[in-house]
Amino acid sequence: MSLREISNKKIETYTPSRDSQKKPTDLSPDHMTQGISKIMTTNLSTVTPEEDLLVAWKLMSELGVHHLPVVSAEGELIGILSDRDLARIGHQITSFFVKDIMTKRVIIASEETSVSEVIQVMINEKISSIPVLDASNKIKGIVTDTDILKSLC
Repeated sequence: MSLREISNKKIETYTPSRDSQKKPTDLSPDHMTQGISKIMTTNLSTVTPEEDLLVAWKLMSELGVHHLPVVSAEGELIGILSDRDLARIGHQITSFFVKDIMTKRVIIASEETSVSEVIQVMINEKISSIPVLDASNKIKGIVTDTDILKSLC
């Protein structure tokens, strides 16, 4: 499996738990086995961990996105900020920085990871996006549940 997990700046191979071995319905063998790079979003905006949370929220609102990759000064993925993270803190948005609430345990994929693998992990882990990294661990894109649904049309 070419999915990996990034946590505390260490990248590890993603190993699904025994309970997460459910497989999604196979809609089209060719479509489901193609690399995720064919359907991922590549025009990304990112934030740094030191960014004011209000600025990040405004950016998400303006772009109409639910996830912002969080990158270090060197451009390495270190987390993700989601609308779920924002919902956890409610109206206290002006009191935080991105690093205070971002998700640090991020499951990542390579450009060659199949659509089927990504769907399986998204279902089992109850997540709606997976960042896609290249061989040098730089972010190349993100695949969301919306990207997957659009690819079926």
